[in-house]
Amino acid sequence: MTPHWIIAAVIVACWRLGTVATHVQLLVVGGTGNLAEKYIWPALNELQQRHTMAVWAAGTDTPADAAPRLASIVPDSLSISYAQLARAEDYEALSRRPEWTIDSTAGLIVYLAIPPKFFAQTCDWVHTHLRSAMRPWLRVVVEKPFGHDLPSARTLARALEAQFDGSELFLIDHYLGKPSVRGLQAFLGANAHWWAATDIAIHMRETESCAGRTGYFEGVGIVRDVMANHLTVVLGQYRSYSEHANVSLTTTTTAAAAVFRRAEGSVVVSAGKAFASRSTTIAVLLGSCRVDITIQAGPAEQISVHVCADHAANVVLPPGWAWTSATHLAPIRGPVDGAYKFLLDQVLRGDRRYFMGVDEILQAWTMWTPVLRHADATAHHALVQYGDGTADDAFLRRPVQIP
Repeated sequence: MTPHWIIAAVIVACWRLGTVATHVQLLVVGGTGNLAEKYIWPALNELQQRHTMAVWAAGTDTPADAAPRLASIVPDSLSISYAQLARAEDYEALSRRPEWTIDSTAGLIVYLAIPPKFFAQTCDWVHTHLRSAMRPWLRVVVEKPFGHDLPSARTLARALEAQFDGSELFLIDHYLGKPSVRGLQAFLGANAHWWAATDIAIHMRETESCAGRTGYFEGVGIVRDVMANHLTVVLGQYRSYSEHANVSLTTTTTAAAAVFRRAEGSVVVSAGKAFASRSTTIAVLLGSCRVDITIQAGPAEQISVHVCADHAANVVLPPGWAWTSATHLAPIRGPVDGAYKFLLDQVLRGDRRYFMGVDEILQAWTMWTPVLRHADATAHHALVQYGDGTADDAFLRRPVQIP
């Protein structure tokens, strides 16, 4: 017979690893929006097989107005409650609702699926009215972008850090949850013993334009939307952007490239929208050896790594990887969670390894500030105009040095 202490130890170990179903109250602020519709509700619908959750949606609409929208975007198999949250009094009223307080001893997750300008105020209301000493923990999920520039990011950081400690904040970037990016982390972790990069080039291309998103994109641009969050000056704009934005002239950049010089070598980063094909590639120079990493090629998100023959013997295969040729390796294909499902699962488990910290966000903004200033000061006539759906990205491969 197995000793009771062994069974108890296994249960504790499983709990620490997050493999035991958790009882959680989860509030999605902005639950009637596009982000919730496209990513959050489908992910939570699948995750209810792993976790015991009392799920709430919140919006500024009245329950009567919100009901048709929620009925059209929330899967039938996912049961949710709704709360109208537009003012401090609404949060206070929610905290007293019987159907809310019945789960007041469960851990609470608040997901901010709202525009960034509402982050600070909403966090203040959550801290003041929804935090409870009865709960074992509170976790707040903050979407990108975290601020508009370095000063605004610092202001937001001060506001959030005054109300929540580091273990309570989950700064989410869905890119870090992509299976291919998780594969990159696994490869780099397994091969840190020989990885000493000198020069790095990261190139990201998207086929989608900004049509239908210019209301957001006009105040952001490619640097804030992609590079300051996913990656780190040549500036471009595809020709029909002004038509999509319904303006005669705009300096918003839809493509950009920058190079950062350092003692060990250089880092080149470029990103652009409305190109012929979708891809994310990384080229790394390790002395005389070049390593090419593909994160995405076309619609498929699947990491693959090509190393030079001289370094092939040094490579350690991460778990689940295999050699496909003498110099090429990749993960063995199998079912994996999508980005939002994976990241929400980590939030539910309390695992912060795939989320950025406030200090890391501020370091990124510090690094990107010269690029942003250059982009914000660039006149329309100085932008490289490129055709919608072009395959020619040569202008992004010749970035100028940042002074």
